[in-house]
Amino acid sequence: QCFEEALERAVAMRHADNTLSVANIIRCLESENPALKNRIKRSTLQRHLQEHEAARRDLVSNALQHGRRVLGRFQVKTRMALLVGDIKEPARKIVWNDEHTELLDRIYIAILIDNCHRKVLDYQISTTGNTDLFLSGLYNVIKLYGQIKALHLDLGSQYRNQKVTNACRLLNITLKYCKPRSAWQKGSIERLNRTIDDYLVEVEKAKSMGFTAFCEGFAERIRVYNDTPHSNEILNGKTPNESFNSDLTPLVYLDDLAVANAFEFAKTCRVYSDYIKYDKRKWKIEPQYIKADKKVMIITRPNSPCPELYTETDGCIPLKEYEIGEKVSQKCFHASSPSEAYEKEYPMIDLLFREKMRQENRYTTEEAFREYMKKEVYNIISEKEGNKQELSDFKKQKKDGVSSEDIRQAASITSPYTTLAEMNSKKDED
Repeated sequence: QCFEEALERAVAMRHADNTLSVANIIRCLESENPALKNRIKRSTLQRHLQEHEAARRDLVSNALQHGRRVLGRFQVKTRMALLVGDIKEPARKIVWNDEHTELLDRIYIAILIDNCHRKVLDYQISTTGNTDLFLSGLYNVIKLYGQIKALHLDLGSQYRNQKVTNACRLLNITLKYCKPRSAWQKGSIERLNRTIDDYLVEVEKAKSMGFTAFCEGFAERIRVYNDTPHSNEILNGKTPNESFNSDLTPLVYLDDLAVANAFEFAKTCRVYSDYIKYDKRKWKIEPQYIKADKKVMIITRPNSPCPELYTETDGCIPLKEYEIGEKVSQKCFHASSPSEAYEKEYPMIDLLFREKMRQENRYTTEEAFREYMKKEVYNIISEKEGNKQELSDFKKQKKDGVSSEDIRQAASITSPYTTLAEMNSKKDED
């Protein structure tokens, strides 16, 4: 009993003076009660202080946070009071285009999350991670959920530009930026990024999914996240959807015309020959619209796939991307062949698509589901069908002027062995 009282007394001493070391606390206890001489070890007392949140680091941190359990510098108590945004970039060369002819170089995912209820309000997936990708998500959130009081972003160039500043100023949204190299200041969305990595890691291992299948799987992963109970102190066992919908704070919707005008952006661009440079891409300009001063007015709108050229005669004309031909040299990345990809297991991807099919009443048996995943998601064909396809391609090229030698080589696809006549002919040539 005397020993337990001494430990409680040590906690009180540390709270009275957080600079007091463990060795000095032991000296004070031994001075107050000589019977404790050489009975208290430093490791025992240090462990007891940590268990009772009386370690020096805990007390100093608590003093800086003014008694709050979590740092929560931007923590709010109502919905739509603060949104946290981020653009996540998975690994390169992991998703094919829908035709499965080439791997996409980069994929960007722009996410907006409510900081109070942790609900993902909107996400956008694209192959270009520019400002328009982020603004498209912000536009959708305002149309669906109404007024936003504040936005919390990092110091990326996608957020620190005139487009974002003008939109937030016109819609009365306060912009808050993180300090450099301080990811914990937007810890809610960083925790979300770690959660969705279970899906992205398996996509990276497979390297055989098409872009549309990737987007469908990611949509299901976000739905599962919003419908999963959270055990943190904020949600306390509720799902983000339940917590967001139970908030009694009214949603304030804005005028559609005011929102559309806030996201419209006009900029004067210089014409180089017959194209302009806008958002790190080239767009073709028809000769009849090029003025003498070599300058044109470009307008961008939310959710628009391309910028528009403003003309006095024809109004706004959508621009087409400038094409300069195929690239001669590209860095080669290893991608798993379709048959090689499905020999491995990707349980998280299968789980998301299985639940999605069950919700749509399309799931019948596990065997049928596996065949669907092979053909539609992983784009896998049998080796025999692949050989037939290659042989038909060579025959088609023969009509276009391919030599008979190439056709003969194509015929050898069906057999992995060289014939005896071919071996004898090679010996005669030598």
